[in-house]
Amino acid sequence: MKKITLSIGFVFLLFVSLPSIGQDIQNVDLTTINVDNLTDEQIQKFVTKAESSGMTQTQLEELARQRGMSELEIQKLRTRIYSLNPELAETQDGAGTSVSATRLREDPSSDPFQNRTIKRDTVKGQALKIFGMDFFEKRSKESNLSSSVNIPTPSTYVLGAGDEMIIDIFGASEITYRQEISPDGQIIISGIGPVSLAGLSLEVAQEKLKSRLSNIYSGLRGRNPNTFMQVSLGDIRTINVNVIGQVTYPGTYSLHSFSNVLNALYAAGGPSKQGTLRNIRLIRDAKTIGIFDFYTFLFAPETTQSLRLQDGDNVIVDPFVNRVSLSGAVKTPAKFEMLPGETLDKLIAYAGGFAENAFTASVLIERSNEKMKSVVSVARSQFKNQELQNGDSINVEQIINRFENRVAITGAIFRPGYYELTDGMLLSDLLKKAEGLREDAFKERANIFRLNSDLSSKNISFNVQNVLEGKEDIVLNRDDQVIVQSIFDLRVAQNIQIKGEVQKPGIYPYLDSMTVEDIVTQAGGFKESANRSVVEVARQLGSESGEITRTAEIFTFEINDELGLDAKASDFILEPFDVVLIKRSSFFHSQEIVKIEGEVLYPGYYALESREDKISDLISRAGGLTDFAYIEGATILRRTEYFEGEISSIGFNELEAENYRSKQLKELQQRDTGEELTKLGDKEGIGIDLGASIQNPGSKHDLILKDGDVISVPKQLQTVRVRGNVLYPNTLRYEQGMSAKRAISQAGGFTDDARPSKAYVIYANGSAERTRSFFWIKKYPKLRPGAEVIVPQRIRERQPLNAQQLIGITSSLATLVLVITQINN
Repeated sequence: MKKITLSIGFVFLLFVSLPSIGQDIQNVDLTTINVDNLTDEQIQKFVTKAESSGMTQTQLEELARQRGMSELEIQKLRTRIYSLNPELAETQDGAGTSVSATRLREDPSSDPFQNRTIKRDTVKGQALKIFGMDFFEKRSKESNLSSSVNIPTPSTYVLGAGDEMIIDIFGASEITYRQEISPDGQIIISGIGPVSLAGLSLEVAQEKLKSRLSNIYSGLRGRNPNTFMQVSLGDIRTINVNVIGQVTYPGTYSLHSFSNVLNALYAAGGPSKQGTLRNIRLIRDAKTIGIFDFYTFLFAPETTQSLRLQDGDNVIVDPFVNRVSLSGAVKTPAKFEMLPGETLDKLIAYAGGFAENAFTASVLIERSNEKMKSVVSVARSQFKNQELQNGDSINVEQIINRFENRVAITGAIFRPGYYELTDGMLLSDLLKKAEGLREDAFKERANIFRLNSDLSSKNISFNVQNVLEGKEDIVLNRDDQVIVQSIFDLRVAQNIQIKGEVQKPGIYPYLDSMTVEDIVTQAGGFKESANRSVVEVARQLGSESGEITRTAEIFTFEINDELGLDAKASDFILEPFDVVLIKRSSFFHSQEIVKIEGEVLYPGYYALESREDKISDLISRAGGLTDFAYIEGATILRRTEYFEGEISSIGFNELEAENYRSKQLKELQQRDTGEELTKLGDKEGIGIDLGASIQNPGSKHDLILKDGDVISVPKQLQTVRVRGNVLYPNTLRYEQGMSAKRAISQAGGFTDDARPSKAYVIYANGSAERTRSFFWIKKYPKLRPGAEVIVPQRIRERQPLNAQQLIGITSSLATLVLVITQINN
């Protein structure tokens, strides 16, 4: 499809053409047009017709507005056109655009293009903006570059109709005249009559007024006047200026009479993508008054010609003639517009100069000629002589990321780092610049890593001591890296471990002459639970020992009552990799806490007095049961094997036996039942016979308590619950002698999916009893208050084989028998 330039004029042409292409445009009522009702075919048809329009864009705009077209419909249509023709959006910021014939700069919100995005060209894959366009892209309500009126009026200001003159007379006489210059260019002063001021500069007008007013105020004349006059402007007039050509929003703008070309250009949104920034003409009475160069305004504003506007002036923005691209290592990569005769050095100056990493010896210009592209290499000395052409592309390369005179030294020296390589520099010279070796330097061998000419690496070993004594030396090359190792770098990391009953068990660095007391002190001292009889040190056996079966040598020391070590331990010097083991005393016990809740006289927490404390002991200490206690429902909540205690992970990554058991049970549970681990609890209920425990202390029913146990004695219960596969799961009032069968009957009986033979009862104390069967007779468990009757679901039986499946299996078996018979024969 042939690209066209979309304009507001085209939008209007489309609207006026829709009712009938051959119809008289003057007779079209555009208020009835609804863009949402137009088909894509209709819109595409008039895109082509727009090129053949015989009316100017401004005429189309004015005519469409007169016919009642709304801005909303214009915007909706523009969106539809862009969606059908994406290429039009790329060219829309160029020539051919138009806006309303008269629009005040102070109301940019009426601008239908306010939020349009302009595509950027790319050079060498990098998006480059057009230099200077950012200044105009900031045009918005908050950013107004209209000329300020709060400035002194220039003496060269030319007066015109609409300017308000303020004439102050003071001294011997005092009076103020405020007169607005009439459309015929005059003001009327009482006692003097009309005074023509339009077209005069403020300076000339002041002299004329003084001459006329001196006829009334004689004190204005003479060598020693006693009356004085001052002329200034009050409200200034508004002028209309046409901004046309390659601008973003061409049209007529109302500006203050102090405005200059830049104000008008800014009001129109600046030059379009195709417009010039360097050759903006001010036309007055068909004559060119001056040329505005925006680059001069940016780089040398003190030399910029004012080019103040007058009513009826025309600001014309022509297409650019010469635009080049500059990218790479410069401070401001962009597209720059160059005037004829401007050279490469000027272009780089416009970009702010080279970046700090730029290769400045020469640049390469990519240039298009009539047939194909070419390149021009320009040396630095020729920048001022190289003129540029339209379309030139210059990319400033970066310098090579290599050093021509650098060497490095690292390791056990006082000042590691990079150093300058001078002619004939020796290894000994570099060591001196680095202020010599540290005390821990390994002097028997060091290395130089060197790059060969093909960039492969090469190692050069040397004896540091010989270099220091002058017995040998090496001439250094560019990029040499000298590495002097520390004696500590060549050792295996040495440490000591301490484990067991100390405050901070762990791994500690080995130090010379370290004793057992020292490592215990570093570990924060002994815990109260430490074994007071012995401390053990395990020492690894070296390869020189010749031992095959032994893994360690063991040393033991006694500990006195104050937890200090004896003299033997104080004289024992630890060696690297020793392990100090502090055992736990078998006579140390931390408090074990249990809880009793419910119907006892003093519920709460209790500490076990001995390892043999039983249920009856705790009930007695709790003051016994209350009158409301339901003994048959008492239960114990206890930690299970799944309860995870603390795991010590210092040094050996060990697991305690209980934790290992917990992990093992979880794995078995998941393997055999498929249950997820998250379903496994760390506590469980234990059914107990509290009555038997109290009546017969120490009997088999009187369980020994454990740390963390919770004894729960509920209040008297009077209900039973039925749930599972019954017709009406419910909670029932308990009746003496009530059985599970009776409770199920009161819950509506079994469902079709119920499995009656597997029904069971869970009693309030956590114990359970199943239904028993003798031949076809079922014996259901008796109930007690608080019990729950559970009726499980029947397991779906396997569907019997149908006739077709039986025939298939029979045929297969017959075939198999026939095959076997033939093999045997």
